[in-house]
Amino acid sequence: MLHDKKWYRHGAHVGFAGDCVTSGDIVHSSNPQQDVRFNKNVDDAFDVETKNILCYPVRANRGGGAIIGVLSMINKLNDTDFERSDHDILGDCVRKISDELHIRFRELLDAAELLAGNSVYISDKSAKTGKAHHHSDPTKASLAGQYQGILLHSSFIHLSLS
Repeated sequence: MLHDKKWYRHGAHVGFAGDCVTSGDIVHSSNPQQDVRFNKNVDDAFDVETKNILCYPVRANRGGGAIIGVLSMINKLNDTDFERSDHDILGDCVRKISDELHIRFRELLDAAELLAGNSVYISDKSAKTGKAHHHSDPTKASLAGQYQGILLHSSFIHLSLS
């Protein structure tokens, strides 16, 4: 959570958001301060009083994968509680976020594959003799058959969100 140019975080299984992550369900509380999941430290950190809260899980792979985050709304305007229409609106926002994340990660993975797939490893040993031989001119080295290029066939990128 970003607030006043500072990042805040808490355990993935703490509070309403943590329950959302653990259960995978939408979490709604009309009276959060009387709820066992309430974490007063969050209110204190942001100098707010949570009167009601609605949390929705954000999933990878266009909403069909693992939970990678939670989108939360607190304190509906006019001191009213969240309604079914609010659930629908938040659900639409989460689906758009999931789709956009999927597109961006796909673009990143495609770029990594393109880079790795087009990479050529140039050995420091002669293909003919197996001995190290260096030319100061790459063209002469190529013409002399002094290198062996090997196309990289596999690569991976590990992304971790928490």
